[in-house]
Amino acid sequence: MVSGFLVITRGRSCINGFYLKKQRRQYIKRVSSCAADGMDEFLSGYKNLKILAALHGHSRSMSSKMAMSNLNYMGLTTHAHQLFSSYSSGCSHRLAVAKSLISEASAVLLDEPCGSVDPHTRPLIVRAIRLLRDQGAACLIAEESMDWTQIDYICDRLAIIDKGEIVAIGSVEEIRRELTSGYTATLKLKVDEAYRPITESLERLCSMGSKGLMPTYKVSLLKREFLEMFETSILIDEHIIVSEKLSTLDLPKT
Repeated sequence: MVSGFLVITRGRSCINGFYLKKQRRQYIKRVSSCAADGMDEFLSGYKNLKILAALHGHSRSMSSKMAMSNLNYMGLTTHAHQLFSSYSSGCSHRLAVAKSLISEASAVLLDEPCGSVDPHTRPLIVRAIRLLRDQGAACLIAEESMDWTQIDYICDRLAIIDKGEIVAIGSVEEIRRELTSGYTATLKLKVDEAYRPITESLERLCSMGSKGLMPTYKVSLLKREFLEMFETSILIDEHIIVSEKLSTLDLPKT
């Protein structure tokens, strides 16, 4: 309804002073729906974006530059001249975000922009959403789940919906304080994989010298990454249970 594809049954939708019911043409010009549905599957990603830029009034040369620039920004340079019908789901999502960058809309609607996207390419979408926001666009994002670090980076306000009802709404920090009170994470690792025998020369550097074992590099890296991700975390205990062949790391977030 907000995008203008469906008739509003109740309430009003307004963008930059233009109301959808009364000033539909001016309203539609200022809203962009980040969806791949509007792409021509018989054209390449490059041609889809080039046509979109031309429809927004840009010259042929500028449209070409904008298309390639945004494809590169979204990590789609190698797919630029492939037919859209051959795009994977993740590439389609990224092309849809590139489309929103070209539209220069005042309001951008994003329905699960990170859905079906590989973890290593998800930061590209998050970065693009941040760019849209920095350019002055109001971004309305619907996601089933998202990392807190990403939410902090792109969101000003957060709403949680359960069974069609808004159960919490406010700033990201307000929602975090309201819904989270800390937790304890217990990680159990196999001793033969998580630790290795310690040599006499390293014994004084190892906190577990009494057991004759020291953590492997992967375990040390895991602890460091965990504490970096949850900056308020405190490592309260680390011990080896020899009888069960398990190493237990208790890493609570407070």
